[in-house]
Amino acid sequence: MEDVKERIEFVVGIRMALKELDEGKGIHHIQIEEESSSWVSK
Repeated sequence: MEDVKERIEFVVGIRMALKELDEGKGIHHIQIEEESSSWVSK
């Protein structure tokens, strides 16, 4: 049952994310690249 619960939560999360993208609430990948570059040390 725990596996089923986790899969349902995963699908719900994906659907919520897709809905946000459809509403224009997403973040452009360029912005993510700029912000994440400071998270990783080279």
